[in-house]
Amino acid sequence: MSVQRNNGKVKDEYNGLDAVEHELLGFTDADRMTAIVTFKVTKKTQDMESGEDYPVVKMTHIEPILSPEALEQARGLQQSAYQVRTGETALDLPDVEDEAAHA
Repeated sequence: MSVQRNNGKVKDEYNGLDAVEHELLGFTDADRMTAIVTFKVTKKTQDMESGEDYPVVKMTHIEPILSPEALEQARGLQQSAYQVRTGETALDLPDVEDEAAHA
């Protein structure tokens, strides 16, 4: 199964990316910014060949994590959720200091 994303725009009051738009313009392909994202399922589609159903999700709220302290906490939650989901312990993330330097 594969979740598909609806690329619609998040409503302005729920789009924290607008506050960092100018910073994001300076990003290279190697730069990353962690965010907390809330989404909803907007529809379900079916693959005609396999008969499998797929959810389509849309972001409804996104907030970038800007402070080093909050970023460290968010990274801990991300790592924990990844480990529970996959059983793997290593998640390839840039250093908190590197990411926080952009904030």
